[in-house]
Amino acid sequence: MTKKKMNRRQFLGAAGCAALGTTTMFSSINSLGMINALSAPRMAIMGADGTYKAMVCILLGGGNDSFNMLVPSTNEIYDVYANTRTNLALPQGDLLNLNYTDGAGYNYGLHPSMPEVQALFNANKLAFLSNVGTLIEPTTKAQVLNDTATLPLGLLSHSDQVRHWQTSLPQSRSAQGWAGKIADILYTQNENQDVSMSISLDGTNVWQAGQVVEQFNITPYGNGSVGIEVLEGGDFLAEAVSGGVTSLLEQQYNEMFKQTYANKVLNAQSQHTQFSEAIAGVS
Repeated sequence: MTKKKMNRRQFLGAAGCAALGTTTMFSSINSLGMINALSAPRMAIMGADGTYKAMVCILLGGGNDSFNMLVPSTNEIYDVYANTRTNLALPQGDLLNLNYTDGAGYNYGLHPSMPEVQALFNANKLAFLSNVGTLIEPTTKAQVLNDTATLPLGLLSHSDQVRHWQTSLPQSRSAQGWAGKIADILYTQNENQDVSMSISLDGTNVWQAGQVVEQFNITPYGNGSVGIEVLEGGDFLAEAVSGGVTSLLEQQYNEMFKQTYANKVLNAQSQHTQFSEAIAGVS
């Protein structure tokens, strides 16, 4: 799939225009000043050598003890961590050191089971975005107890919080995710419109849901894409059956439901064929 070149300024500019047009677009970017600041460095989506770039999201839907994932290792703040976590605290000597010192002079380490993540961070190929969540605004314990804070919808509901991470709209149960909205902005850059630029390995999800771009679901097995068996062809009889079914699907129907169904089936098979051919022989 060939991608047109788009630089970071163009992307953020398009995102800014979309944000002006709808309050749900990139709700975490709340001012044009932030967009202008972000768009200052010119960075192309395509690499300098023309290599393709993709945004990959791995959503850990279950629980994660993040306080034992990225841990302060400097004595002063490690002691605060250890006193807070008591018997759950990791031994200071077991932490995997990160080559980083923050503005206050503190250092950090990782859980001992994460040497690969340590290597990526120390090679400047990974970054942590910590102390973030699904709050609508900065909130204190006192405000929660006094009922004076604006809290996320379904604050104590795990399913709601997982959805908020995918939509960036903790004040509502939106059906569209921020990746889907990005795809809606960028889909014209995808020269091959037959295959979606939004590919999922875990079925349909909120994060990739948008208004224009549909998700293309694949599996982690085989070549990733599963076609419609009756349309796959093969021997003489299979080819005859495939041709007959294709002929039925290519007809024009007066009933909207029939026409929509036929279009969806043909489009799905076309995407499968092109995707399979594109990754054939790739290991």
